[in-house]
Amino acid sequence: MTVAAAYRTNDIQLCIYELIDYLTENTSPWTSWEAVLGWPETEVFKDKDAIIYVLEPIPVKAEEIRQQGGLPLHRFELLFGGWVTMKQGGAEEINIMDSTILNFFENPQTVHQQTFTVTLTDGTEQADTTLVNEGIRVEDITGGRWIDTEDVKEYRKEFTLTLKN
Repeated sequence: MTVAAAYRTNDIQLCIYELIDYLTENTSPWTSWEAVLGWPETEVFKDKDAIIYVLEPIPVKAEEIRQQGGLPLHRFELLFGGWVTMKQGGAEEINIMDSTILNFFENPQTVHQQTFTVTLTDGTEQADTTLVNEGIRVEDITGGRWIDTEDVKEYRKEFTLTLKN
């Protein structure tokens, strides 16, 4: 099963979110952080000190080459980021998060083989699936770019994933 064309942006966001959520629940040092779907509102920080938020992907290009006579491949950019408070470790923790994220997403063997469970927008649950099984390939990651915050006790970096679907 792969993400449906009608729900492509939602399903891609859900897959990346569920992958990161799986890592934050099961793998060190990811377990120090929590995944948030969408933009983190102020109340998110009441209970959480270190988060990774996953925003909706933006279509940037449709490839000329068609897959076996079907739909063309599409390229997306998905922004996601880490946000840490001083209480959770400050600049040192955001730099650990930065290195961990880059190391994971830069390695095709790791990112494309990691399993997770996702419920797609149409209600279909995919257990023990991978990004590749869902028709998503990570092409590149850029970042982490420092992002200014209003509170000097918060640290934020943002990444851009380039994906093919």
